Amino acid sequence: RVVCGRPRPWASLIIMDPGMFSQLQKEVVQKAGRPVNLLAPYMCTPMEVLERVLDLAAVGTGDVVFDIGCGDGRLLCAAANRGASAYGWDIDEQAVADSQCLIESHGLAGQVSVQLADVITDFETVPWEQATVVILYMGVKGNLTLRPLLLRHLQDGVRLVTVQFHMGCWKPDEVQEVAGLDHHRDQQAMPLHLYIITDAARALADSSAEELQQWTQDAVRRPPDGC
Repeated sequence: RVVCGRPRPWASLIIMDPGMFSQLQKEVVQKAGRPVNLLAPYMCTPMEVLERVLDLAAVGTGDVVFDIGCGDGRLLCAAANRGASAYGWDIDEQAVADSQCLIESHGLAGQVSVQLADVITDFETVPWEQATVVILYMGVKGNLTLRPLLLRHLQDGVRLVTVQFHMGCWKPDEVQEVAGLDHHRDQQAMPLHLYIITDAARALADSSAEELQQWTQDAVRRPPDGC
């Protein structure tokens, strides 16, 4: 796949074996020259899934959409086309360049902004209080690593949608499945999970590390024992 003329050598990888992912993480750290938190490989969201994500989050005029790990920026642009302001973060320089290219090509520079940043180490620079919608397409490790930050810093009522992978013992308010994805690798369906930030949910912020230890790639669709 080529975005704005720039090849993405690992864009087709949806599930990586631990060795490949570890090597990729080392390369990103080496390139950045500082510690970074690579929480997931680049995972391209099919357009039909993207629109369902925005539908589930009820994105519309006046919303402020955050996409953490925004990749090529396609979700940000789609959210802007619905009248939202959209902000993305990615730790990969190529991803940020791809996003900026797409934003400019759609004439959305006034509505969409992308920053090169690691939201784990640079969380204080993220204006969490402004978000009304947050989108994540990461693995269980990424979701559970980010969960404490989201629960501690997002405002009550913020809608969070995770693509494919859920949030562990945090029960979603709604689950939808996008079917008919025969062209998207070996996946014929993709689950979407909607979570609403509440005081009750914030109680899970401190349990994320323990939950993370219970998860394996073979258990991404079911909660661990004790949930």
